Amino acid sequence: MLEIKLIHLNNFSFEKWWVIYMLSLLVLYLLGEIFEVYFKPILQNNYKKKYSLNVTKSGFISAVIEWCKENMKHPKHIKYYPTVEVKYNINKKANGDYSYNSRTIRIFVNNHKSIEELVDSCIHEYTHYLQMPKEVHQLEYNKYNKTKGYYNNPYEIDAREKAKLYTPKCINDLCKLGYISK
Repeated sequence: MLEIKLIHLNNFSFEKWWVIYMLSLLVLYLLGEIFEVYFKPILQNNYKKKYSLNVTKSGFISAVIEWCKENMKHPKHIKYYPTVEVKYNINKKANGDYSYNSRTIRIFVNNHKSIEELVDSCIHEYTHYLQMPKEVHQLEYNKYNKTKGYYNNPYEIDAREKAKLYTPKCINDLCKLGYISK
């Protein structure tokens, strides 16, 4: 029996295999079209923007940082606040960063797809400002990046946790203050 099946497969000509291949491609194409028409709109509705800005992006970022100053624990030994730079260019590596040397938070505003992401980045970078009041902390951060990697760096883990914790409250408060609306 096995020999008969092998002979039967050998009897398939190139044209028959080509027809099967083309029909398979047609089926995949039709499935893709069905997905585009019926399922993609449903998925996109789940990602609709929940909020809209009532101020400029720069004004909103300033409001988030002010919220951080008022609502996140600020050690008394830190006598300065960071400078905030709003960058409109797309940065492929980061949504924001903090530099101890210049004591500057930079937010790449157009990297963000939602208000939630933007607030999360601002709080994340503000947390780095609180974490690194002295150069020794920046050096330790750099050491962890080299030895543990960015995602396993304790400074980054803490910043992600704080951002996750504070983002909903910040958004709620800024909504009440009229900076954003639902």
